[in-house]
Amino acid sequence: MANLRSTALLDGRRSIRALAEPPVAAPRRERNAAETKRRILAAAGVEFAAKGFDGARLGHIARRAGIQQTLIHHHFEDKARLFDAVLQLGLEGMTEGVWKLLEQMGLRGKAKRKAVSAADMRVLCEAFIELLFSFYSHNSVFLAMVSHESQANLAQAHRVLEENVRPLFDAIVARIEEMGEDGSIRRDVDARNLVLSCVAMASFAFQQAGFVGALWPADLDSSAFIAARKAAIVQMVLDHLLV
Repeated sequence: MANLRSTALLDGRRSIRALAEPPVAAPRRERNAAETKRRILAAAGVEFAAKGFDGARLGHIARRAGIQQTLIHHHFEDKARLFDAVLQLGLEGMTEGVWKLLEQMGLRGKAKRKAVSAADMRVLCEAFIELLFSFYSHNSVFLAMVSHESQANLAQAHRVLEENVRPLFDAIVARIEEMGEDGSIRRDVDARNLVLSCVAMASFAFQQAGFVGALWPADLDSSAFIAARKAAIVQMVLDHLLV
C-alpha cells in the first residue's frame, strides 16, 4: 500500500514517453516510423496549442517536424485524426495511471469490496491528487489545445474528452458512492461534485497562473508550493469524506 502512489504514477508517465522510446529490438523501418510519428505529434501539439484546430496548418506541422506533408497523411490520414491523436496522447498518462490506481485499490471490477480504512483513504486521496498534479504540470500543450477549442465552441476536443475521460470519471464517482453505502465515508457526500472539485483545485494554479500569482506572490512552480497545495487539497478532501 505504501508504494501505491508511485507505482500508478510511474505507469502513467511510461505511457507518455512511449512514442519517444521505440523498442530497441525493432526493425529499422519500425523505428523510423515510430520516430516520424513522434516528431509529427510533437510538432502538431505546438501548432494546435498556438493556433487551435481551425488555424493549424498541416504544412506548418510538416516543416516543424522536418518531414514531407505526405507522411502526415500516411500516419494520421487528416488533420482531424491528427488532432485526436495529440489529445489522446496528452490524456494517456493520466487515464492509465488512474485506472491502475483503481485496480490496485480494488476499486474496479464487480467483486464485493470491503470497507476502506481511513489510512487507505488517505493513500488513495494522495495518489489521485498526485496524478492530477502530474498531469497538469506535464501537459501544457494539451491544456492549451483544450482551451482553444473551448473558446471556439468546437466539438472536436469535447468528443475526445468524453470518450476517454468520462468512463474514468464515472468509475470514480460510482466507487465513492459505494463507499458512502458501506460506511467508509459519509453517506451524504456528493460524489460528482467532489471529483470535479478535486480536478478544479489541482488544475487552477496551472491554468490561471497569472491570476493566482496576483493573489499569492509565490513561486508557483517551486516544489515547496506544489507540495503544500497537494497536502492542503488532500486534507480538505479527507475532512469532507470522513465521518
